Amino acid sequence: MAQTRIVIAAVGDLMCHESQIKEAWHDSLYVFDSCYSVIAPLLSDADIVTGNLETVHAGKAQIFTGYPRFNTPDEYSLATRRAGFNFLTTANNHAYDRADIGIIRTLHVLDSLGLAHTGTSPVNDERAKPKLFNIRGIKLGWLAYTTFCNDSIPPAHRKMLNLYDTTHIKEDIAWLRSLPDSLRPDKILLSLHWGYEYELEPRNEQRERAKWLCQAGIDYILGSHPHVVQPTERLTVVREGVAHECFVIYSMGNFLSGQRTLPRPMGIVVYLTLEKDTLNQVKLLSTEYVLTYVHLSKQIVGKKPKVSVRTKRQILPLAEWCEGEKAKLLPVSVVQDMKKMKQEVEARFQKADPLFKPRRTELPMKF
Repeated sequence: MAQTRIVIAAVGDLMCHESQIKEAWHDSLYVFDSCYSVIAPLLSDADIVTGNLETVHAGKAQIFTGYPRFNTPDEYSLATRRAGFNFLTTANNHAYDRADIGIIRTLHVLDSLGLAHTGTSPVNDERAKPKLFNIRGIKLGWLAYTTFCNDSIPPAHRKMLNLYDTTHIKEDIAWLRSLPDSLRPDKILLSLHWGYEYELEPRNEQRERAKWLCQAGIDYILGSHPHVVQPTERLTVVREGVAHECFVIYSMGNFLSGQRTLPRPMGIVVYLTLEKDTLNQVKLLSTEYVLTYVHLSKQIVGKKPKVSVRTKRQILPLAEWCEGEKAKLLPVSVVQDMKKMKQEVEARFQKADPLFKPRRTELPMKF
């Protein structure tokens, strides 16, 4: 029996600030696709492409706005789907920005686009179940939780958002383990919205929480919320007398947002390659990354006399675009910022986890 491999590509926060909404308005339509025009090929080889949708689609009648109470045009998630995403998590502190209407309609939009999801529920009598995947015989269970919400959620809507609760997480893990063999996951992942904004390192309380989660049965933790990239950690835990190797990235930063203060325009794509061997054992074969940068440029549109200047927002693979010929297409100050951020974050990665390696990429020089 041949060995089977799958690849997961995970990113952090997918946000939509006021500036992004204005930029996306083209000829009476909202179009966000250009944000992904450069980076999309780097997602195409993954079996699961996932990110944290940190906004809601409450509809036009609720008025489209950015921070502090997000409501984003449906076309935003349409663009993520076209870019290659197939799974979004929805548990975060902005999930209740437009109350239950925002949660319910967001899930309807994601369903209509064929985007799998977990983290919020359209009904209050049942929490969002972990998402199940079976890709070429490698089975995964995927949880999504947030440690807090910006709004106080009334009891009538309490189960609509997966707020961090150790009892609920243990129940989810027990449910996954109780499934028949054809569904029972080989590995369990958790997308966790936690930590503290703009801090470059996780706090000790998070490290302790990560240990508890891994001992409870979580194999891989993918963190979001701080809006900056934080290091990874590998934990060895013992469950029922058997040692398990776990992987944690504490924060994946912003993949797409309107935040410009450095290093918030930088994000990361985390690649997890899983392999099932001839004994049907699934292991984490490699952990790799591609740093990203949200770049703004000016684009002249129209013809004289009706010429206007429009801001274009694009996610670039940072390492590729701060060296060589591609760097010549960017302002010198931007290249300098990118190099500085790259150097600083890679130093933290090397110190925390030398096994977390940059992924080799080479994209066409289009812009």
